[in-house]
Amino acid sequence: MVTAPSVSHGVATQAAAAHHQLADQVVLRSSPRFRLIALGGVVTYFVLTGLTNLLYGHSGSFLPYAALLLLTAVMFGPLLLLRDLGPLHILVAPALFWFANLVLRQSELVVFGLERHDALPGLTPNELNSLCAKFYGLSALAQCVFLLGFFTIRRARVPVLRLAPPKHVTVKALIVLAAASLGLAAYHNAAGGLEGMLLIRGVSRATRQEIRGGGDHLLVVLGLPIVLAYVLHTFRNRTHGRALLWVSFVFGLVALFLASGSRSALLYPFVILGLIHFLRTGRAPKLSLLAFIFAAWLLVGIVGVFRTMHFGASSIDWDAFSGHTVSDFLDASSDDLSSRGTERNGNLPPLYYVPHDSPLLLGSTYLRILLSPIPQVLLPFDKPTAAGRLNGQLFFSVDAGIPVSSVTEAYWNFHVPGVLVIFFGFGVLAAYVFRFYLLNHTVPGVLALYSIYVLYFEFSSERLILFLQQSFGIFLLVVLFCGFPKITGWRTVRLNYSRESRPRGRPVLTASPPAS
Repeated sequence: MVTAPSVSHGVATQAAAAHHQLADQVVLRSSPRFRLIALGGVVTYFVLTGLTNLLYGHSGSFLPYAALLLLTAVMFGPLLLLRDLGPLHILVAPALFWFANLVLRQSELVVFGLERHDALPGLTPNELNSLCAKFYGLSALAQCVFLLGFFTIRRARVPVLRLAPPKHVTVKALIVLAAASLGLAAYHNAAGGLEGMLLIRGVSRATRQEIRGGGDHLLVVLGLPIVLAYVLHTFRNRTHGRALLWVSFVFGLVALFLASGSRSALLYPFVILGLIHFLRTGRAPKLSLLAFIFAAWLLVGIVGVFRTMHFGASSIDWDAFSGHTVSDFLDASSDDLSSRGTERNGNLPPLYYVPHDSPLLLGSTYLRILLSPIPQVLLPFDKPTAAGRLNGQLFFSVDAGIPVSSVTEAYWNFHVPGVLVIFFGFGVLAAYVFRFYLLNHTVPGVLALYSIYVLYFEFSSERLILFLQQSFGIFLLVVLFCGFPKITGWRTVRLNYSRESRPRGRPVLTASPPAS
């Protein structure tokens, strides 16, 4: 058990609300079993892969393995040193997601090292593995600076919000679904029917943008039903039927996938809804989680095979799927995920070419964040190219996005000093976000905002744009159901992790009275 928070000036009632039992259970507190399983799983993975690397790795493959060990130690350092952090703590959940991504996408690199790369054909395995080690080492440095920024903020004043109870939920939700349906109908006509929507990933990027109206505004509208499901799930007093939540969620999944053709549009919403459920109830749906992992793996393979067969096609050949088995789709999914972490790893070319052979971007991709809400037709100039698309054009010679991590994007814009400054600021921001969540997690919509934040942990422009788009949708729907939030006061919150002030490594939450 975590001890009750220490609260000054007789504000026990407000602090108790901030230290709600469920938030304490999955955020501020973890069971010894969770800590043992998490850290034991990480250690077991690296022991097995390390032994295999020594036996079968390519030339120089142990260097990136050692750098990756350093990065892993930094990522899981808070969970190791601060014993009672819960699985959805702002420093723990991103580490768990990062490790899952590592296992799925980069296990081949961890075990064997890198022998070839699509955008760096002239480099030897030794040079490629040294470049991988550089990326992992730079990522470890960035995470250290992030943690420095997070723990530098010992006290933070954050607003305490209050919302009126939601009213007319069903009627207003149906209005949102009707608006999204009109957007889907308009897109259906622009894309040339259902077949055109399914083939959207096989046309050029310029054609896709033209069909969508020159920006991502249509995607935001079609994503509203998913965000609606998030918001409905944050209402603690049920004012709607469960069927309404699932109708909104499924409709949003279908609409957003048809508009984007993105596999992540089908996968991430399930994760976010599961996080909201975990935060809200304190229980993880274990069987549902296993079923989701299998379905997601299968789905990635199916969509990948579909793209390969129909890229540039004008019609769909439905008979092409008849010769494939479930095993084929699972293998295709595995190959696709593995290639993204090895020969199509988008982080390596910018680290190799910048700044000697390719200039620094000097903040252009971050400027795109500020310009993203503005339609292109209203601007007298073109918006800066996104980092992923620029990566594909410059280094992979394809007009498609090849994602880069937040570390690579910061390096590409401002070199190593940019990595330090940006990640220190990111740590400071995380400190404020965490305290805001602790004081306001019972407010409708805040659970959804926090879930999106910990999932879109990377401070890259593309992830930030997604976060801002969905945050705007959450704010819009909360206002629709509950009216504008009111700030009832500002409270200074301190999370004290020092061993002198907490029994057995447990954090103490201290809140001051609200400002007058």
